[in-house]
Amino acid sequence: FPHETGSNIILTTRNKEVALYADPRGVLHEPKLLTHEESWELLEKISLSGRENLEPMLVKKLEEIGKQMAIRCGGLPLAITVLGGLLAMKGTLNEWQRVQENIKSYVSNGGTCNGSKNMMVADVL
Repeated sequence: FPHETGSNIILTTRNKEVALYADPRGVLHEPKLLTHEESWELLEKISLSGRENLEPMLVKKLEEIGKQMAIRCGGLPLAITVLGGLLAMKGTLNEWQRVQENIKSYVSNGGTCNGSKNMMVADVL
């Protein structure tokens, strides 16, 4: 855009090289990734809020599965929020396990990221 119009473009990417290629003089903002603990806290808040009536043993099992899935989100709040929204609609242990297996299966089959075995949910989003 011409400078005199006052227009700006906001480019979002996790790849710093892409941002620098677009404008080497541009302002980069690199948000902080969440820790595993912070990731689980956000996922728990979204996926388990309003479910105080669940049995303690079920909550413990959901927590174990949820923590594993939270790690796969790579600390990205958007990935955690999307996953949390999905899990919030799943009320049983079996449904949570199915989501986890689908994530594992997609990731281990390479998804869309060149067959990488270390792919995360964050890579898919």
